[in-house]
Amino acid sequence: MKAADPGATVVGPATIGIANCTPADGSKCFAPDLIDRGGLKEMEAYSVHPYHFPGGPEWLGSTGDTIAGLRQRIRAANGGQDKPIILSEMGWPTDTGHGTTERQQADNLIRLYATGLANGVTRVYWYDLVNDGSDSTSTEQNFGMLRQPVTPTTANPVSVTANAPKPAAVAQAVVARMLGGKTYAGDDAVAAPAHSVRFTGGGTTRVVWATTARDLTVSAIGPVTLVDSWGRRSVRQPTDGRLTLEAGPSPVFIEGPVTGVGAATP
Repeated sequence: MKAADPGATVVGPATIGIANCTPADGSKCFAPDLIDRGGLKEMEAYSVHPYHFPGGPEWLGSTGDTIAGLRQRIRAANGGQDKPIILSEMGWPTDTGHGTTERQQADNLIRLYATGLANGVTRVYWYDLVNDGSDSTSTEQNFGMLRQPVTPTTANPVSVTANAPKPAAVAQAVVARMLGGKTYAGDDAVAAPAHSVRFTGGGTTRVVWATTARDLTVSAIGPVTLVDSWGRRSVRQPTDGRLTLEAGPSPVFIEGPVTGVGAATP
């Protein structure tokens, strides 16, 4: 491809999963084999489809067969430099079998952006925009941010004539507004299952959540603005420089003169 068009932008290999593993028998998984063979020289960006439903996206930031592990391998083979990592497919289905709820899908979308951007991801292609069908039990038909129109039946006489948004469609708009143009700036020192990820650019925005509910202490020198995944804003005034945040699976964006986020203090 490069021989035919030296200016072409090549993105690959678009693997299902990350394949950054080392089997016990000493053989190589796809990612280390491709990189060791010089594949990075032929690509401007590295793409993967790291589906992991119904679990959340936090595993992407751990070591090994993860996005963080892939980034480390790319740096080791690329003179310490990053190459853009693109999630060219990623999503969570909302089927009634083994999928997530629509609320969990929206939560995972925001947490995916925060975790991915913190670990070298430069672009995310969400799979997909519209449900492929109307069978609530089908995994493949329920990845969309929008539902299919509904034809009324005796059991369900309500008709929906257009594609109705799921909470994930709202969450996508909110995360784009809150993090668009910002750059990852580090994590606050909170222990799992809590997370507090900082982004800067025109002020600092934190994305804060906990996979299991936890109280956190937000330290601030003035009023703090909280934005939930629906885009609803509220302002909290700290007392003696602190306020308590009830963190849970639904992320909250925090803006204002915050000096730190940590474990709750008495």
